[in-house]
Amino acid sequence: MITKVIIFDKDGTLIDFDSFWVEVSRFAIDIILNKIGLNDVSVDDVLTSLGVENGVTRIDGVLCWGTYGQLSEAIAKCISNHGYKPSEDLAQITREAYNLAADKGKVKATCNDIYGVLSSLKQKGIILAVVTADGPELTQKCLDDLNITALFDKIYTDDGVNPPKPDPYCINDICNEYKIAKENVIMVGDTLTDVNFAKNGGIRMVGVAKSQTNRKILSAHTDTVLNDVSELLEIIK
Repeated sequence: MITKVIIFDKDGTLIDFDSFWVEVSRFAIDIILNKIGLNDVSVDDVLTSLGVENGVTRIDGVLCWGTYGQLSEAIAKCISNHGYKPSEDLAQITREAYNLAADKGKVKATCNDIYGVLSSLKQKGIILAVVTADGPELTQKCLDDLNITALFDKIYTDDGVNPPKPDPYCINDICNEYKIAKENVIMVGDTLTDVNFAKNGGIRMVGVAKSQTNRKILSAHTDTVLNDVSELLEIIK
């Protein structure tokens, strides 16, 4: 099959997840706890509830796959035994806190010369897109820091307008806009949300994982699991 569109997840696929998100989350959680008046709650306890263990995020942890709304739900559940009462404002507080903490994380590419890799794919005439659960501000920062923003034809974020992954809205939108059959589209990602996104949209899935644990999880759902996105150049014909 000819590949005409590649849709990338961002975190864990284009940028190293833990280098950025663990530290950002630590600062964001501190902001959230101060905002709602629960300064006695341990930031590490909240991080654990989001799926972070010893500075490493589990692939099935909500920090790895969740939207800001889902992160706020997990945080609310964690702090409920500290007297916190559910509030609709927590999702907005969470989004704002993560935006404020954005400069605390280190933006590091998942492979050497990621600009060159993406440029080579574009030279093959392939349309490149990003679909992420992150907000537009953080997404812009991360892509700009790697100098790869201009390489993408479409960028979809958790903007509160378009349905987030695993809803196939973005897949359908891209296929309709560029008049491309779904058999010519692949999704490249590192989580089960990405797997379900590809499945719901009827496109092929390519997994990305370095650890054996995460490779095993993804291998159960897709025939192809890469160490990093640079290996795309070897499999795209």
